Amino acid sequence: MKANKDLARKLAKKIISSVPKDKESLSAISDFLGLLGTLYRKESRFRDFVLSPFVPNQNKKVFIKSLIQKGQIPKEIEFFVDELIDLNLLRIVAEIKRLFDYEAEKILSVYKGKLIFAKEPNQELIDEVIKRVEKVLNRKIEADVAVDDTLIGGFELRLSGLVLDTSVRTVLQNLSNKIKSL
Repeated sequence: MKANKDLARKLAKKIISSVPKDKESLSAISDFLGLLGTLYRKESRFRDFVLSPFVPNQNKKVFIKSLIQKGQIPKEIEFFVDELIDLNLLRIVAEIKRLFDYEAEKILSVYKGKLIFAKEPNQELIDEVIKRVEKVLNRKIEADVAVDDTLIGGFELRLSGLVLDTSVRTVLQNLSNKIKSL
């Protein structure tokens, strides 16, 4: 497992070093890696196709490169497809994507994440939370907003490597744990 993480880290850094560093390119590559990970994980026909010893690697590469062209993904990613197929590494593409996203966030000085509220927030509240966290972290935040009524109140902000949890649910869980430990 550690070898896969190390390999995924090396591949993610190799991709980052060879592709354009603009937001659109990095975002397109992240989406492409996400697509490959989803296809591999959820589509058995795709997984069978790429794992089949009876399908020549060249055919696999042509198919995945056609996805790159259709998705208008930077061509610099094509070397990566060759390595993935030659080394039979599509099984770790989700980890590669996670590490790629982390490196891309550092380059762009942006944290991408999810802001989860207990109930539907107004835009002013969303903007205020993001503004305050950006000030503390000294980095721009791009967060998708979601609602989870099990939080009871408050919010959770989930970024790569950081979770800010101000939910009532967590406060109650912590209180319960303290009482149980008495």
